[in-house]
Amino acid sequence: MNRWILLILVGLLSVGCQLPEARKPVQRSSGSFIQESAERNKIRYEEEIAGLEALIEQDSSHNYYPTEQGFWYYDQQRDTITSYTPTTGDLVEFTYSVTSTAGEMLISREENGVQQYKVDQSNQDLISGIRQGLKFMKAGEQVTFLFPSYFAYGYYGLQNRVGRNQPVYCSVELISITPDNTNNSNTEQ
Repeated sequence: MNRWILLILVGLLSVGCQLPEARKPVQRSSGSFIQESAERNKIRYEEEIAGLEALIEQDSSHNYYPTEQGFWYYDQQRDTITSYTPTTGDLVEFTYSVTSTAGEMLISREENGVQQYKVDQSNQDLISGIRQGLKFMKAGEQVTFLFPSYFAYGYYGLQNRVGRNQPVYCSVELISITPDNTNNSNTEQ
C-alpha cells in the first residue's frame, strides 16, 4: 500500500513540476494597419494639395511662387535692393498672423507678438512652415505663405483654434536679421 501511495505521489509531483506551455497568440499582426494608414495619408495629401492648387488658381489678385519644400508664397512687400536672407545661426525678429484658407483670422499678430528665432538652432515652438519660410525673406519684407497642414499644425491642430489637417495662410513680417558673427558666410545685411 505504501508503494502505491509513493508511486501516486511521485506521479503527481512529476506532472505538477512540468513547465507551463506557452499560449499561442490569438491574432497575428500583419502590418496591414500601418500600410492602410499610409495609403489613407497619401490620398489625403493628394486631395489637400489639389485643393490648395485650385485655391491658388482661383486667386487672381496674387502671384504665388512655389517652393521646393512644398508650400507657396506671395509678396505683400518685397525688398528688391537687399540680397541677404537669414542663414543658420542668424537671429531674426518677426511677427506673423494665421488665417484659414477661407479668410478667417485664427491667430492675430497681436496675440503672437514680436518673435525672435535663431535660424535652425532654436527649439522655439514654431510651425515648420514658418521656420522654412523665414529663409526666403529679407529684412523689412512682408510675405504671405500658404502652408499645407503638414507644414502648419498637422494632425492635432491647435487648441480649438486651428483644426486637424487644416492648411493655413501665415502672413509674416521680417523686422530684422542679426547675422551670426561666428558664421563667416554672413558678410552683408
